[in-house]
Amino acid sequence: IISIAKSPDYENKTRYDLTVQARDRGVPVKYDTAQVTIFIEDVNDHSPVFSPSNYSKQIPESTVIGSTVVTVTATDLDSGPRGRLEYRLISGNVKGAFNIDANSGTC
Repeated sequence: IISIAKSPDYENKTRYDLTVQARDRGVPVKYDTAQVTIFIEDVNDHSPVFSPSNYSKQIPESTVIGSTVVTVTATDLDSGPRGRLEYRLISGNVKGAFNIDANSGTC
């Protein structure tokens, strides 16, 4: 039985190549080996993090529609699709006053 001794982390190591040996207790010792490959499956184990976590921007009421107001930035330590972010405005957007680019975080 091969059991896990430490939590694996896909972002650090995606596979382990192990060599197992079976030995008898005779004299001389006889043995055989087998190769075991363990693949680590990626899971969504990291949350996105904004940097900075709060943004503040003052704009004149004459700001032209379509002008960029602010770009928010977040990162996710997950690999592949689980690390790709989508930005959405989820509250406070009274009467649809703002848009956000889902891919870039630009408002």
